[in-house]
Amino acid sequence: MPNLRFLNPEPIESFNMFLIALLGLAVNLTTVIILSGSGNGSLNVKSAFLHVMGDTFSSIAVVLGAIVMYYKGWLLLDPLLSVLICVIILIWSVQLINESIHILLEATPKELNIKGLIETLRNIEGVHGIHDVHVWTLTSGMYALSAHVSTNDVRLSETTHLLKKINFILCQEFKIGHTAIQFELGETQNKKEKTALKPVGPSASMETQESSAGQFWKRM
Repeated sequence: MPNLRFLNPEPIESFNMFLIALLGLAVNLTTVIILSGSGNGSLNVKSAFLHVMGDTFSSIAVVLGAIVMYYKGWLLLDPLLSVLICVIILIWSVQLINESIHILLEATPKELNIKGLIETLRNIEGVHGIHDVHVWTLTSGMYALSAHVSTNDVRLSETTHLLKKINFILCQEFKIGHTAIQFELGETQNKKEKTALKPVGPSASMETQESSAGQFWKRM
């Protein structure tokens, strides 16, 4: 049972323990250096990096513990170090699980400033406004965006040019590689269209007469 290791610590071959842990530490440090240069943006790389970091920390703890037990004979240090290593690995594992859940739920990236993103898009020439902005996570370091962009009443070729400009800025500054953008007329253009659609002439007079007649019969 685990509690027997605390009550009755068993003798350990500290010297052999030191040599094996030192060899493992050298291998783990080499792996940490390799993975640190691969970028921690990917969740797969990060999980591998944390796994190796856990092994590296374990090797360091075992090396130091072997030295102390060899010279001081503190056998209780062996189970204490085991518990400490387990706690640290558990903390790292919980953090990794939280990040995985965040991706699976397609949540908004924590490191992304939505207000700054909207302000940046509004400063683009040809963009009058932006609303209904939604940003979510596809995978580690890969985000998607959908939004409605208000612009002038222009030709389709001009909106294509504007779309390329928006996508370039989103990709370069915010790491958003997939977008679904719907173009709309600005508020001024919408008001003009609504005014233009209002009936004028005889038809408008007939509608007014019908409305007046309807109000008359309601009063009766």
